[in-house]
Amino acid sequence: MQSRENKCRPLTLLKRAYNISRCIYGHFQTEMPVFIKNSKSLKMKRKGLVIISCIVAICGIIILAACGNDDGVMTKKKGVYTINTTSLSQEVIGYNGPTPLLITIENDKVTKVEALENSETPRFFEHMTKGGILNSWDGMSVDDALNAKVDAVAGATFSSNAVIKNMQLGLQYYKDHKK
Repeated sequence: MQSRENKCRPLTLLKRAYNISRCIYGHFQTEMPVFIKNSKSLKMKRKGLVIISCIVAICGIIILAACGNDDGVMTKKKGVYTINTTSLSQEVIGYNGPTPLLITIENDKVTKVEALENSETPRFFEHMTKGGILNSWDGMSVDDALNAKVDAVAGATFSSNAVIKNMQLGLQYYKDHKK
């Protein structure tokens, strides 16, 4: 899979923005009756629409280029990888639903694991996080973290097991897709 960094070239982005604005301009030009096309105020409005659509297209392309990766799972910024397991973990269910994580990796070592928004019972999920499960992988190499035997937190076993499985999915994704 090719990263977004390799795909984004300024000239290509400008051509895309220009083509989008031409499509919008062309749409209005072919859809309007002939007697309206000759109106000066309408031509000014059409030019304004083309300019605005061009600006919006350029902004959208810039935002997409800044995202880093097409799949939205792994991003790389200054040598630090961030893996969002939301789309990876739809099948991994805790007590009330998926328990996605945000995993940060630098120099092939896990530096941080954060829980993302989930449907777990807040009291039990807090009990699990205070039990230190999210810190269990901190400082480990990716290979060591993948093979680590992390115990579930008593009283939040379903949520703990889902977090452990999500961590494994995220780390495996990193290994498979790292450039």
